[in-house]
Amino acid sequence: MKNKQLKTTTIVPYFNEFDFEEDHSELLYQNELQFLFDYEAKFEDFGRNTLAYYQFLGKLEEVYKYASYFSFCINMFHLFILTRKELRTNLVYIIMIGICLCDLIQASANNLQYILLWNIVYKIDQCYDGYKYSHVIVNLIAKTTQIMSRRCSSVLALYLAGIRALAIIFPLSTRISKWMKPMSGVWVILVTIIICIVWSTVYAFQVQFEKILYCDVYDPKPRYIPYRLVEKENGIFLFLFIDGCVAMFISLCYVILAIALVIAIRKARKRSSSLNNEKSSTNTSGLIIMMAATVCIAEIAYGSLYLSIYNIFLGLAEQFVELFAEQYNTHLQKLLEKL
Repeated sequence: MKNKQLKTTTIVPYFNEFDFEEDHSELLYQNELQFLFDYEAKFEDFGRNTLAYYQFLGKLEEVYKYASYFSFCINMFHLFILTRKELRTNLVYIIMIGICLCDLIQASANNLQYILLWNIVYKIDQCYDGYKYSHVIVNLIAKTTQIMSRRCSSVLALYLAGIRALAIIFPLSTRISKWMKPMSGVWVILVTIIICIVWSTVYAFQVQFEKILYCDVYDPKPRYIPYRLVEKENGIFLFLFIDGCVAMFISLCYVILAIALVIAIRKARKRSSSLNNEKSSTNTSGLIIMMAATVCIAEIAYGSLYLSIYNIFLGLAEQFVELFAEQYNTHLQKLLEKL
């Protein structure tokens, strides 16, 4: 039986071979190295801009936190008024009740996340933003609920403006009169909620729970196993991009419906002969226009923010890194060849 000999590998030691007879121009090295310094400066600017972007988002989060408390109180008062008996039989007010409930759910979910950070439910130990497993589950449910309620609210507001515009443009249409029945409003709310729930669950599948195994050396050992939510970058950025596009599309539809509604109201005023009916129509339509304008502004801001996140952190960043890697390898090969 032959004994297998051990294979040995030899590693060539590093040797910086430099030919003193060749003319190594100083200008050549400055041009080649200047390329690397330029890209390093660009990366430094990119990091500085990214830090400023996160600081801006932090300030927006503070504003959003207090706005959530204010929104919850306003919508509670709004819901108390809309649920009166004489208003529950009108399609417009039924849809407004659905919008109010969606806004309440969104504000409540956001407030619940802040309340859990007050150390009232349990004592939070510092460990790289890790929380109890139950706390992380609540955060996931809250974020998913916020996505559902935000999209549901905007779609219902769009439907409200659209159905009001159609009712004024086609006042004698039997099909529009069937859509104006209270029961149709209930069905619209239910169908919209189901579709938005399905859409929001897409976000839940783009998130996974991660156990934090190590904490900072200066932090005490936590009394529980900390977890955190980790978003899948490509999937979550694509989800935000699509959601932002939907928000921008809804905003565009609001503008079109608002213009159509204003034109229809002016024509209806000319046909109207009763002063009381004119005031009622003007007040109701003015309320819808104001709501359409406010939701349009909110959706444009929301969509623009998520589209910028997609472009900055997935589109432009990856293109810049790929361009740098390609140019860096090319110039490095040229530099080694000249050496």
